[in-house]
Amino acid sequence: MKVASGMAIPTDPSGTYHCRPIPAGYSKVEVELVEGAYEDLELDYPGGDGETHLRDTCHAIILWRRRYIILPGRQAASCAPSPPAPPSPPQDPAPSPPHAPPAPSPPQAPASTPPQDPAPTPPRAPTPTPPQAPLPAPSKSRAPPAPPPAHTRATKKAKVDAAKNKDPGYDCMQEELDAYVASEVKRQFKPRSPEKKIPIDPSVRNFFRGMSASAKEAIKLSDYERTLKKASSGKSKPVPQLGEQPNQEIEPLVTGKEMTIEQFITDTGLTTYQLLGVAPIEKAEVKYMYELGKPLVKPELLQSLPTQMYKFRQLYMEMSATGREMIGARIRDTDFLQGDDILWINFRGIYELYQLDALDVSIMSCWILMEIQRARRRRVFDTGFIDPRKVNVAMLDQYPQETEDNLVHLLKAQHYKTFILLPYNTEFHWVLLLFDLEACTVNVYDSMDKKESTFDKVFELIDRAWYRFRHLVRGKWRERLRRKFKFPCAKQKQGTNLCGYYVCEYCHCLADQIITTRELDFIRMRDNLTTHKEFIAAVEEQLMGFINEEILDPKGEFYYDGNTIHRSLASELAATTTTSKS
Repeated sequence: MKVASGMAIPTDPSGTYHCRPIPAGYSKVEVELVEGAYEDLELDYPGGDGETHLRDTCHAIILWRRRYIILPGRQAASCAPSPPAPPSPPQDPAPSPPHAPPAPSPPQAPASTPPQDPAPTPPRAPTPTPPQAPLPAPSKSRAPPAPPPAHTRATKKAKVDAAKNKDPGYDCMQEELDAYVASEVKRQFKPRSPEKKIPIDPSVRNFFRGMSASAKEAIKLSDYERTLKKASSGKSKPVPQLGEQPNQEIEPLVTGKEMTIEQFITDTGLTTYQLLGVAPIEKAEVKYMYELGKPLVKPELLQSLPTQMYKFRQLYMEMSATGREMIGARIRDTDFLQGDDILWINFRGIYELYQLDALDVSIMSCWILMEIQRARRRRVFDTGFIDPRKVNVAMLDQYPQETEDNLVHLLKAQHYKTFILLPYNTEFHWVLLLFDLEACTVNVYDSMDKKESTFDKVFELIDRAWYRFRHLVRGKWRERLRRKFKFPCAKQKQGTNLCGYYVCEYCHCLADQIITTRELDFIRMRDNLTTHKEFIAAVEEQLMGFINEEILDPKGEFYYDGNTIHRSLASELAATTTTSKS
């Protein structure tokens, strides 16, 4: 019968209960729940607070006779052999031999007496009760004679396992405890059978594999970065040979005659072998001329073209075969802030780019359009741009007032920005003007460091436009913009007309520096570039990639399908094809 449920507390033989030795045969238990029929049951020994009845011992520790404490894990094993013992003599003495194996466990014989007195319940498990224990016991006693031999062997094996797994009693012998410990260690460390694998949906497995795997796809590089990376990866550091080291132990003696020869070599560009007649003197090649419908470069150079330049060459051959001489890019008011317009790019201007010749103003406008899109996609809103078709020396000479009005309008429309970039062409030479509205300064980035007087005409225009701008837009503006020249940046060689490519590189690098460091006193170039040929090739490839993907592709942002659009008054001015020859 179930009297109460609770938790048994391990008790040491020399333990005490409230500073008093624990009587023999008793152990400490913590009572949690008392059955209603046994609340008036008197305790053998009073509790710590003087409790004498079982109803007062809820959540208290009391002494309880050890023989009446039944643990949930051992209830079935301890109660199974005890019930058959009393009825076995009158019913049938024969079944006793099959129960010989469990007989040697003496601590379990007293378990047959719980029906005489109320017994406590197992700790924290009210389900197993003593009336249910006798049910499996008769089945075990009658199991050996009734079932077939196979079932008998299984029953015997189960009984042996149960006997092996029985916890030894408190007053067991040391040999029994050692045997029990050894069997438990062997049982717990025996090899486990492999667990049955649960089938997993392949889509779920692939999803989690994708989460744990590292990103294998590299970030897509722009045509500009890809070209520079390819150029830098193929570079090798040259090893100076004998006599070519920069630091010689003894400087060579230079005489007057050698100085004349050295000056002649410098002026002509001839080598020593050419002067001695060993090597032939090369003749200047005849320039490959442009002709509509023919390739933009010599046929032998087609395979050496970069990816985007080669792709445009194929598109050009298809378009020029129909007599088409130019392509158009659709411009919206949010791009150049002068209404909807069409940017016409002549094939001759692209031919000059392929030949590393001077850049046409339409090509420079196309580059600025690309930078506007790049800043918009990168969510950079403090940097503005001005279309070089609207402000240049040719427009200033032919339409001075309209050019001034355009500059005032563009400054006013972008007064909330911090920096404004304007590629400007003066005397067939491209420079980059950077307006710093916070500092009220204009920086001039020049690849040839021309005299400051070269820019007098454009600064007169800027001063007039700034005066009108200050009266139209409120702010802490200086009365006059300051001017800064001669910045440390890449410089072109004398006698070349590559200034347009340098301005594109300045604009591209400054757009990045404005986001990162805000350093405008110099332009950071790549350290691993031994010559400027690499970034010039990167500018070409980036520009042609923009034309292929954003102008010629129907999915591009600036694709023009030939439909007529409204043009603003400013765009009605005749477009000039100013080139950058320096």
